Amino acid sequence: MPIKKSKINNENLTNNNSNSNSEVISEDKKSEVISEDKKSEDKKEINEEFIFNKVLNNSLKNKNIFKKINVKINSKSKFKTNEEYQSDFDDIIAFRKKITKREIEQINMIIYHDENNDGFFSAAIAYNYLNELKINNNTSNQKNHQQNYQQNQIQIVGLKPVHGKFIQIKNPDIYKNKNILILDLDYKTEYLEELSKLANSIILIDDHQKGIDTSKNNSNKLNIFRGRDERHATCAYTWKFFYPKEDIPLAVQFIDDSDLKLFLPFFSRKIAHSFSQAIGHRFAHNKSSTFMQRKKSGKVFIDIWELISEKYLSLKYLVFIGKYYDEVIESLKNQIAINAKPAKFQGYDVAVLNFNAPGIKKQVGRQIMSNYKMMGSGIKFCVLWGYEYTSQCYDITIMDDHSQYSTINLKEIAQKLGDIGGTKKGGGGHQHEAHFYWPHNDKYDIWDLFKKTYI
Repeated sequence: MPIKKSKINNENLTNNNSNSNSEVISEDKKSEVISEDKKSEDKKEINEEFIFNKVLNNSLKNKNIFKKINVKINSKSKFKTNEEYQSDFDDIIAFRKKITKREIEQINMIIYHDENNDGFFSAAIAYNYLNELKINNNTSNQKNHQQNYQQNQIQIVGLKPVHGKFIQIKNPDIYKNKNILILDLDYKTEYLEELSKLANSIILIDDHQKGIDTSKNNSNKLNIFRGRDERHATCAYTWKFFYPKEDIPLAVQFIDDSDLKLFLPFFSRKIAHSFSQAIGHRFAHNKSSTFMQRKKSGKVFIDIWELISEKYLSLKYLVFIGKYYDEVIESLKNQIAINAKPAKFQGYDVAVLNFNAPGIKKQVGRQIMSNYKMMGSGIKFCVLWGYEYTSQCYDITIMDDHSQYSTINLKEIAQKLGDIGGTKKGGGGHQHEAHFYWPHNDKYDIWDLFKKTYI
């Protein structure tokens, strides 16, 4: 069932430690500043740090509080108002109408993008909707409740993207006779068709390609949705797929905004960024034994659902976690990014760094871009690489500054180089951020990418 809308919580966020570096501005002072800002046209925009404290002071329990804050509309923003944003899902709703109620009820396996905020949230939304649906169906037939419950168990599997040109289905037996929902994984149609030979049916919802692909194989087992023009993250599409009449919840909006750099103007980007950082730290990249057990059992996805609905925990808690985690990352990324050097990569001017640490790689890449932009350099994107002994190949990430004016499609570069390298993992991603693997053998090595032109 859809989540209930939260009420505004007027609880002040205070810190008993008088030596805290994060001072909460008094309510009277904030009101005075906002009042004067309205009276004076030439007054400077309220800075991000003030907005951050203002929002936290009023709690994050209801998105309507953001309307009280004067947030400057970023020129990169794809949506000017929350109403415009909420009404931008006609494509996924139209796709949903093509799927029968019976096809939804029969889903018994969810495959999601593992170690990824968007993938985790998408899986949590689907997992809880389907569980609720099956519980309700079982309740209506008490006589066979236990038998139905065992038959309708939903298996949830976290996987990484498969971009290689060689079709390989690992552990094929687990997919046999399953009705599968795939979320936030940019699988090629050829791979899906191979998978459909094992499964009863496949529904895919993804945000990595332009246009809507509703192609089906000869057995009509495939229903594929790919969001257009990278307008939303998969978690937002997944929400509208299962709850077409409900607004996107605030927590899902935060992930949507952070994942695709939407620059949504109806809340502070600092808030969305801090929330996303906390989700990555607490969920997507968590490798603790306790967490892995909860993940395997499916309890983690119940945790995320309860977070979305703020059943036990206010979003402000995660924002605080992300805020202080971000302060640590801020220091580390600056120390690391300064070591990047200019180079030529497939004919492009780039900045390159031998760095591949999980949980901080994206932040380092963006900092590299910021550093070179401040120097007036003409680099087009940065290249981060590292050798993976487990895969016996190089793991390479390329990213730009997410400028809407960039004409270089990094996803196409990653796909082409992934195919040329011929590793099983291949390459893929988004226009502004992509990923591929490159071999280390007698024919290819990492230095070839900087000395030779393959594309």
